[in-house]
Amino acid sequence: MKILKIFSVFLLLCYAGICAFLYTQQNKLIYFPQPEDLENAKTFKQFLTEIQHEGIALHGWSRVQNVSPENPVVFYYGGNGDEASRNISVLAEMGFKNFVAMNYRGYGRSGGKPDEKDLKKDALYILDEIVKTNGIQAESIILIGRSLGSGIATYVASERDVAKVVLITPYDSIVNVAQKRFPLFPVSTLLRQRYESDKLAPSIEKPMLCLIADQDQIIPKHHAIKLCELWKGDTQKVVFEKANHNNIKEHPDFISTVSR
Repeated sequence: MKILKIFSVFLLLCYAGICAFLYTQQNKLIYFPQPEDLENAKTFKQFLTEIQHEGIALHGWSRVQNVSPENPVVFYYGGNGDEASRNISVLAEMGFKNFVAMNYRGYGRSGGKPDEKDLKKDALYILDEIVKTNGIQAESIILIGRSLGSGIATYVASERDVAKVVLITPYDSIVNVAQKRFPLFPVSTLLRQRYESDKLAPSIEKPMLCLIADQDQIIPKHHAIKLCELWKGDTQKVVFEKANHNNIKEHPDFISTVSR
């Protein structure tokens, strides 16, 4: 009986320890800041952009020239392990000449540390600054968010008027994704980094293109499908067979699907 009590206390302590780990270390489990790609920094140096926000220097790349509905500007929000410059060539392959791809706080040469609240505030500020400086109309703005960035793109779409949203391997909420991964723990209580796109989607009327990897093991496809079901605006859902979370952009139909 005494051994059973000791074992029960041990299990309880282990459980509490794991909960404490998930709570205190969640940023390290969600964000994987990448250093600036030096080769890309040289290649795209003419597009280098710095925007100051709340005393933080945000670095990235942008090209905003002759913007129109036929020649829109894409605001790109990458995944949790993306460095912004690595997406410029892909955007060019899609046929987009104008783009804004800024590194999140703590990524590349951007200062600060990543946090949901700050990344969302930064995204709105960057969009507002670019729009105001260049006199851009909503019908000339496209938001593209990949993985983690799908939550940021969804948030921006809920706060600002844009022409279209493209979400790549998105989720309904990080809370739901994490709860499936850690079913024995009170994830909803522990998570501060929540990215609850499912709560925003029912109010977003902008059209959305959702690109889903059929064999996504990181964000299982049912999370993306759920988000599509909740989205208020017109939704086009495309599932890429045999693609996974990390190689979806290599699928032969990926570029043509996004291209205008």
